[in-house]
Amino acid sequence: MEEDNNIENQKTETIMVVDDEPTQLFAISRILQSAGYNVLQASSGGEALKIASSEHPDLILLDVVLPDMDGVEVSKEIKKDKSLKDILIILISGIKTSSDSQSKGLEEGADGYLTRPIPKRELLARVESLLRIKRAKEELLQSEEKYRLIVENAQEGIWSIDSDAKTMFVNPCMADMLGYTVDEMLGKSLFEFMDDNAVEMAKMYLERRKNGIEEQHDFEFLCKDGEKIYTSMETSPINDDEGNFVGAIALVSNITQRKKMEEELKKSLNEKEMLLKEIHHRVKNNLMIISSLLNLQSRYIKDKESQDIFKESQNRARSMALIHERLYQSTDLKRIDFGDYIRTLSQELFRTYATGKGNIELKLQVEDVFLDINTAIPLGLIVNELLTNSLKHAFPQEREGEIMVSLISEDGFYFLIVKDNGVGIPEDFDYLNAGSLGLQMVNSLTQQIDGEIELIRSGGTEFKIKFGEETYK
Repeated sequence: MEEDNNIENQKTETIMVVDDEPTQLFAISRILQSAGYNVLQASSGGEALKIASSEHPDLILLDVVLPDMDGVEVSKEIKKDKSLKDILIILISGIKTSSDSQSKGLEEGADGYLTRPIPKRELLARVESLLRIKRAKEELLQSEEKYRLIVENAQEGIWSIDSDAKTMFVNPCMADMLGYTVDEMLGKSLFEFMDDNAVEMAKMYLERRKNGIEEQHDFEFLCKDGEKIYTSMETSPINDDEGNFVGAIALVSNITQRKKMEEELKKSLNEKEMLLKEIHHRVKNNLMIISSLLNLQSRYIKDKESQDIFKESQNRARSMALIHERLYQSTDLKRIDFGDYIRTLSQELFRTYATGKGNIELKLQVEDVFLDINTAIPLGLIVNELLTNSLKHAFPQEREGEIMVSLISEDGFYFLIVKDNGVGIPEDFDYLNAGSLGLQMVNSLTQQIDGEIELIRSGGTEFKIKFGEETYK
């Protein structure tokens, strides 16, 4: 049964008992063994030194009075040896020892003092207390070593400064990033690693750390060779136990290559943007040339029907040119404000067909809707055809009336409405299979934008087109 208890209480630490009195040596060893400790024994100072060198015990219970040398001298020799200095030593005296004698023993490196007779409970408590402290210290050292390895081998730079911006710590990655050694950076001001233009910015960031602000920001540093690097920094303030600012720490990533790639990409995008602007400009110019040629050609045509065909073709070219003009002037080379486009196109068509008549009123109810060029061009041609039809045919013989052009968005769809209160379209007219080129274009272009077209004949003519903007690739 006692053997089972010893197994359950078995500890990993080894204790050496040093005493030239066999009875005391046996008694103390027995108490320690029953508590589960591994026990070594020595009866002289010389023997104790040999066993300590070879076995390296965790703790030594050392009698002060030994035949060859006193315990204080043994303690001094052990503590001088770098490989043995971590061994704990408790001096044991057979007589009541003065405080001066105890102080001398402690000054020579002993970790504790016991005076005989020693109660079993006190002996074990003192031993366990010192070993517990030693275990905690070893765990702390292991933890510090682990984190030291993590910090030193981190792929990101780690930089710590004090409240005066002096460098307190950098890991090898940080030093290497700037072309220095760790020792070269320690003690230097943060501001020594940047050009004059960046100093004021750095001081502003430091003030933010003093105000307790954590943040991520980019920053430009100056390397030892004079080259600049771009970094991304995760920065935090360091405060003492009373909340006072004592410094700051930052995780630093070198983003120089990313910055260079971004600048190259930006340059490339700028070049492409200029090219697209030039393309839109040239397409617009070419369409305007076509429109002008049609206008010139129409002057030599006497037949009114043929003249109208030329004018309609001229307006179609003009409607497309207007879109390219808007794209050329816009910062977005793929989308235009279609509401603004409708206002301009409608007014131009009105001036073409209704100038001087005074009998037709044009009303516009359009939202500022931005549409992709793939939707805007066919929709622009649809507006051109429907509005032209109303201006030409809805109000014969100077009949008065109004035309309403609307563009609204509702429930994820857009609605284009061209409505007039003119003479209307005959009931038997099939607008889906019309013979006129204009309505054929309207139907075809509506299908092109995946829209739905509806004709309402009450009170005149109303064309309503429902569509949703496609995602074009």
